[in-house]
Amino acid sequence: MCNIIVINNGEIEIETPQDFIDYFKEDPIKDDMYSEISLDCCLCQIDVEASLKKLSIDYTWEGMDYNITTNSSK
Repeated sequence: MCNIIVINNGEIEIETPQDFIDYFKEDPIKDDMYSEISLDCCLCQIDVEASLKKLSIDYTWEGMDYNITTNSSK
């Protein structure tokens, strides 16, 4: 089981670093435990909290999900 960023109650689910880049148009912050990021693997290799804070995005955390509510989809 891995982290997922859930946008608007499942309207969009971000499961890979490439999904993160495609949606937010920014590179995520690499987790210190990894030497590099493989774009098509899970979000465990990025620091999700730091990446969302860098973008000034409010979220709630529940289990393995980072939940974000937006006023409109990107």
